[in-house]
Amino acid sequence: MTFNFLCNTRDLEGVHRRLIFITLDSTARDVLKEYWPNVRQLYWPTPSLYRPFSFAEGAYQTLYLLRANLAVCLLKHGKSFWMMQQDTFWRKNLFDLNLEDNYEYDALFDQIGDDQNSERAEWVNEEEAMVDMIFSLNKTEVICDIIQGAATAMGGKGLQSSQLSGMDFFEGIITKE
Repeated sequence: MTFNFLCNTRDLEGVHRRLIFITLDSTARDVLKEYWPNVRQLYWPTPSLYRPFSFAEGAYQTLYLLRANLAVCLLKHGKSFWMMQQDTFWRKNLFDLNLEDNYEYDALFDQIGDDQNSERAEWVNEEEAMVDMIFSLNKTEVICDIIQGAATAMGGKGLQSSQLSGMDFFEGIITKE
């Protein structure tokens, strides 16, 4: 899926230089670096996700916890961002929409399709819609506390900023170039 996304966006002006891929195992890290050496990535080893799993299993929820923790860390460091998964299909360059110029939002998240008849999409997107609605209030500290609380309630300890060495790694990708 990652290669599909990269191939799909290869000819869209400036997309690859504005992305950071989070790789969770050494194989993904090494293969991505071999075939797409100019794509930036953050290697975040996550052994609990090394075995195959389906979306209905607890390991899948760990991905949501990881995303929530990363979002909290970025927001607490004053970084606005888009967070999307590699199976997001772009029909055109989303950066051309200049959403960075809209200061009503601190963070944007993708959603599963736009089909009104998908129970799974409804379940997942409903959670993300709540987050988007809260972000639209532009209350970064409030949303950080909410996401951190949700992550803790799910059994996580939350992500300490010291776990992401060098937040400057994110500079230029999450700020307008």
